[in-house]
Amino acid sequence: MTELKEPQTKNPESTKHFSAVDGVISENMTIKDKEEIRDFFIERFEKQDIEDIKGGEIELSPEQASLVDKANRTTNEFLTRIGVDPKIDIGPKNIHVLNEETFDMLVKKSNIDPWASVNPKRCAAFAHTPNQGIFIREKKAQDDIAFLHLVIHEMLHFKGYITLQPAVVGNEELLTERRMGLRMRQIERVKKTKPDGSAEKFNQPGQLYFSGLDEAIIEKSALHIVRNYDLISKPELRDELEKSELLRKAMMARLEYNFKERGDKMSDEATNELTKIYFHLDLQSVILPEAGRLWDEYEKSGRDPSFLENAISFYCDYQGERHLSGYVEEKFKLDNLTVKIYSKNPGRFSSLQEVAVIFAQAVFTGKVLPLARLIDETFGKGSFRRLGEGKDITAEEDT
Repeated sequence: MTELKEPQTKNPESTKHFSAVDGVISENMTIKDKEEIRDFFIERFEKQDIEDIKGGEIELSPEQASLVDKANRTTNEFLTRIGVDPKIDIGPKNIHVLNEETFDMLVKKSNIDPWASVNPKRCAAFAHTPNQGIFIREKKAQDDIAFLHLVIHEMLHFKGYITLQPAVVGNEELLTERRMGLRMRQIERVKKTKPDGSAEKFNQPGQLYFSGLDEAIIEKSALHIVRNYDLISKPELRDELEKSELLRKAMMARLEYNFKERGDKMSDEATNELTKIYFHLDLQSVILPEAGRLWDEYEKSGRDPSFLENAISFYCDYQGERHLSGYVEEKFKLDNLTVKIYSKNPGRFSSLQEVAVIFAQAVFTGKVLPLARLIDETFGKGSFRRLGEGKDITAEEDT
């Protein structure tokens, strides 16, 4: 894995960004070269003159543009609360809703991820550093909650730490992402023999580390913002989201009570089913179907616990929620890792949230050494490297 180096401390005058790129890593580039690259991305960020999407972009509605502005302000507020100075403002001009054909074409051309390139229909939205834009599939933008959620997720990617490095892809030297949030791209030094028999060395993109963990941190942050910040202005949708969140928390509390009081008496089948719905409510659900009706009925019942039992059964059987949070497995692993760190460091942290902030700060500041030291101190030397390779270091410890 790439040697860990902390971003250089900047003076106050240099903290303001005009693009999502924090810097270029290259020993062979002059200061002038790097300044030209910086200016290129500033212009790309501001103008958003993207040839590939012309003819396939759907103009944002006034409501969508308002949601983008709210998402920008709220993500900045969220970052400030966790001790991170927001580096950039992202407005409606950088958000592009594309028709199906144009979106699929751009996914394939951008090569954002091997699985997405093979099956672009699986991709709902992505932040693309070369274009300095966020792209959203048209059908995913038709629901305000889904649109807002996707915008926040991708905004957080752009507000994370991003550096580029020259590398040869095919026969062309390109600027590739070296860091994006917690993700780290191994840049391999390769020797190639030229036709005249001489040798030349060049950089080549290698393995990507921490991809799943980075997505988990970003998505948990996005889900927290959607659930807990007041962003929706449409009265009926706002009411629905508020009641969904109240009902979700009430059902989770009831499930926790059931596990504590009756867990040892439950059948394996019942335990598995209730565990499944608990994690669905915790990690996946954004807005529960029929939550408004069910919450109102729960209130009318005098908050009868048996009503919550019926609501839990209803959602156990329900199929087809309109919008769900992704990266469930990755978020589950992150939660498990956070709990293990908290429990193995008694007295060091006042809450699980304090541990979670260390993960988030690594994503948004680029300073990963505090996180790396914490993980190696908790799970043993080399654990951070194994985590980056996708290993479950909590499972290793249990064996």
